Amino acid sequence: PDRWEDAVFGIKTIHFEHGPECLGNDTGLVRIPAGFNFPPHEHHDVEINYILEGEMFDNGEVRYGPGDFIRKEKGDKHHYTVGEDCDLLGVAIHNGFDIVM
Repeated sequence: PDRWEDAVFGIKTIHFEHGPECLGNDTGLVRIPAGFNFPPHEHHDVEINYILEGEMFDNGEVRYGPGDFIRKEKGDKHHYTVGEDCDLLGVAIHNGFDIVM
């Protein structure tokens, strides 16, 4: 528990060293609170997520749960909501985003 660090919007992360394919990216475990609404944003580059626990709803429609792999391309715009039953735990590889309205 002591390794979890604050990220953005109350999200927690544990960073880990990445391999050569991920140069320039932030890599780590993420824990996002149950019921959390992540605002609309646009990705700077490819983002990869792998869901370990919990569920999320992408753009209010697509449900992702444990074992799902999510790939967002550079320039993709979306928002998501974490399910109400438990925190979302996953692996994230990304290179930043901008909040869009």
